[in-house]
Amino acid sequence: MVTKQRNNLFLGVLLAGVAALCFALMGFFVKLVPHAIPSVEIIFFRFIIGLILLIPFVLTRRDFSFKMHRPALYLLRISLALISLSCMFYSLRHVALVNVILLFNTSPLFMPILVFVFMGIKTHRTILISILIGFVGIIFVLHPTAGLFNPVALFAVAGGFTAACAYLTVRKLTLEHSTLQLVFYLFLFCTFISGLAMLPYWVTPDKHSLFLLLMVGIVGVLFQLLITMALKIAKARLVTPIIYLAVIFGGVLQWIAFGQVPHVNVIIGSCLVIIGAIATVYFGGKLEPPQLKEKTDANI
Repeated sequence: MVTKQRNNLFLGVLLAGVAALCFALMGFFVKLVPHAIPSVEIIFFRFIIGLILLIPFVLTRRDFSFKMHRPALYLLRISLALISLSCMFYSLRHVALVNVILLFNTSPLFMPILVFVFMGIKTHRTILISILIGFVGIIFVLHPTAGLFNPVALFAVAGGFTAACAYLTVRKLTLEHSTLQLVFYLFLFCTFISGLAMLPYWVTPDKHSLFLLLMVGIVGVLFQLLITMALKIAKARLVTPIIYLAVIFGGVLQWIAFGQVPHVNVIIGSCLVIIGAIATVYFGGKLEPPQLKEKTDANI
């Protein structure tokens, strides 16, 4: 039993590490897409490629059900996920890769606040301290008093906030829907909505741009699948720290491709955000009440 648990932990950490790399690569490819291609078109490719890859699994699974419970909650979840990704992709066009990756992954800091606001469940003092540390880190990354403030970076923070909101809806939906069903409908509706929104702004991509758009979709799907698999075999408080490797991977990619070294404020802020987020997830898993015990889905 102990050996199996160790193997699961190792596999979960490995999958989370590869997922972190895929997340960093997704942001990297988005940043490389020429500005002539609108953000909504990148979002469309992100979802339609995932949808194409998912359809064979949907058609071959006998236990798959197209029945949708709580359609209003489904629509809310899809809207939040689409807004979250839109904020991230838009900020990537104007803000350093490392900054966006870090600020977007602040969702664990917002979760306890949202749980209190919408469910009335109080947060333990230890978790509140962790959240405070994380928000101090966000201020460092944004560095509003250093003359380097880029207001577009707030879109990345908004992406993290809406991702946390989406996760709350996922917790409810997983009680009545499978992971595959949740992901399928997410990709289906987001493809349809982004496709309609894209039509007035469509720009036919050249071969180079098309390659980048395809890579955004492929590594994006790989991230979602790998992190879901990691969370199914290892606890969230053990997997979350590994996900923040995406910040390091993003820093390396940013340095190699653009010759950019993160500002000292970003480095300090990154450490604080990562410490705060990891502590929030870790202590949240230990101190949260039974009705909020961690789920094993990452389908935001």
